Amino acid sequence: MNHIGLHDLVRVRATIEGRVQGVGFRPAIYRHAVNHKLVGFVRNDPGGVTIEVEGACGDVAAFFSRLRQTVPRRAEITRVLMDTLPPLGYERFEVIASETEGAVAVELPPDLAVCDACLAELHDHRDRRYRYPFINCVDCGPRFTIVRSLPYDRANTSMAEFALCPACAREYGDPGDRRFHAEPNACAVCGPQLALLGNDGVMLAAGETALREAQTLIREGAIVAVKGVGGYHLACDAFNEQAVSKLRTRKNRPYKALAVMFRDVSAVRGYFNPSAEELEELVSPARPIVVLDGRLPGKTGSLISPDTCDTGVFLPYAPLHHLLLEEFEALVLTSGNRLEEPIAQDESQALSLIRMGIADAALAHNRAIHHR
Repeated sequence: MNHIGLHDLVRVRATIEGRVQGVGFRPAIYRHAVNHKLVGFVRNDPGGVTIEVEGACGDVAAFFSRLRQTVPRRAEITRVLMDTLPPLGYERFEVIASETEGAVAVELPPDLAVCDACLAELHDHRDRRYRYPFINCVDCGPRFTIVRSLPYDRANTSMAEFALCPACAREYGDPGDRRFHAEPNACAVCGPQLALLGNDGVMLAAGETALREAQTLIREGAIVAVKGVGGYHLACDAFNEQAVSKLRTRKNRPYKALAVMFRDVSAVRGYFNPSAEELEELVSPARPIVVLDGRLPGKTGSLISPDTCDTGVFLPYAPLHHLLLEEFEALVLTSGNRLEEPIAQDESQALSLIRMGIADAALAHNRAIHHR
């Protein structure tokens, strides 16, 4: 743009409101601006996202005309406020530090189920995040549950405790990387870790060993409290009648149906005949529980759904779930709490589940949960 004088330029500031933080909005805007040969900045602020673009009038107009088609599909723009300002002569387009002053109006970003790209890395033995239970990128991972305050920046989340290693820092700062400004970005070198806890908080195992031993306990009929994205769930083998019966007794939940997490869509189809609409809902980023017609075969079916002829089914949404379910076709996963109590969200509450005899062990990790 050096051949263009300031009198040939236009600068526009836009305030974008809606669900625009934690959904890959700033990286998308960065790429969009660079593609249109614009300079300026994008930043988070308490009201949403602020964009300033400067460039030739036609390029700026094209940038805004295509804005809604460019942003990530999980973003929701509710309002765009624009002002035309005198050019400043910016030299480049940047993602800059967030503005922290002002009234908070932005929506809390939602948690997003692990994406296909991260799943591929999770199972690729050549990848540095091979079998890392907390793999994520700008398109997936925890958001709502790790936020302490807004704007949505790493410093305002549970991930502030984990300093990025050089490799993760390079990804975070690289506009061409899908982890560019992915706030929960981490790896086994610098990020959260698993631990298997027993009575009185004794750590029985860590890392991959903790995962393997938790799988062994479940396979042997134990009930394990598993720390997920937003709290602890009590897990047992969905095809182990004694384990499911024990879970009902311990939770004092004799009749209400239990939800079942299946390994994948193929496993679901082995027992149910979901419609196209139900399948679409099952695999959506929210990974909701979908009620399907029918029960699992045998006595386990009536144990899981004693008062109904259908079953609440859902799919893994966290990398840890995918790893845990490698050894099982399906797990009963129900809230980690006693009747009428809130779901456990930290390790002290998980240990209470063990001491009360509800869980036999806890598969924990050290990424704090701030919202349930």
